[in-house]
Amino acid sequence: DDRDVFLLNHRTRARFLEQGYKACDVPIMFCSFDHNGDGELDFQEFADMMEHMQIDIGGDRLLDLFSSFDCDGSGAIDDREFVRTLFPSAYAEIYGRIEVEPTAQAGAESAAEASPRIMPEPTTD
Repeated sequence: DDRDVFLLNHRTRARFLEQGYKACDVPIMFCSFDHNGDGELDFQEFADMMEHMQIDIGGDRLLDLFSSFDCDGSGAIDDREFVRTLFPSAYAEIYGRIEVEPTAQAGAESAAEASPRIMPEPTTD
């Protein structure tokens, strides 16, 4: 099941790039398919985007792909979740640098066990 989702993500990323899109295009693309203007794509809006991109995945597999993006389990995905899953190396470039901040949880003894926090890029005047 995880392998199938991995392959679906890979196929989606490849199709996205084949169509001439880049990771930085995701926020604008999401706006164009966000029919209700809530800043997120529900499953139907996501399905419309996949159809537009000519990514022919049907039924349960499309739902599995959608669920792989829905990191917070909200039933909708935003552009950040989409980029984080498909283009993890571009995430910080688009949304700001990622800084790792130690958590208050016991046992978080290394930076690898700390929680990431997105920080805006510093501005220079």
